[in-house]
Amino acid sequence: MVSSDTWKLLGLSVAGGYATLGTWALVAPRHGAETFFSPRPSSAESLHAGDIERYMRLLGARDLSIAAAMAWFANSGDWRAMGQMTLTGLFLCAADAVAATQAKGTRL
Repeated sequence: MVSSDTWKLLGLSVAGGYATLGTWALVAPRHGAETFFSPRPSSAESLHAGDIERYMRLLGARDLSIAAAMAWFANSGDWRAMGQMTLTGLFLCAADAVAATQAKGTRL
């Protein structure tokens, strides 16, 4: 069986991952989108570059919000709530992956 300290470390690692990805999406949204979702845009497709950056910033804000909530739960010692955030974050990431792979229309 895994010790409770291991689960705490796992939760803190997930929070750190969310904070890193969120910061990256806010600071360099274009680079983040190119890294995770598709190759560089052609000149015709770059018309939607502003939309892509806007969506990446929204994802970044969401990720930082999740990281802040997880840090709050960790600081207050509510490890059960932090575990629930980790689990719901897993579903969010799965939904993001499905949406990214099913995207149709303009590519980055």
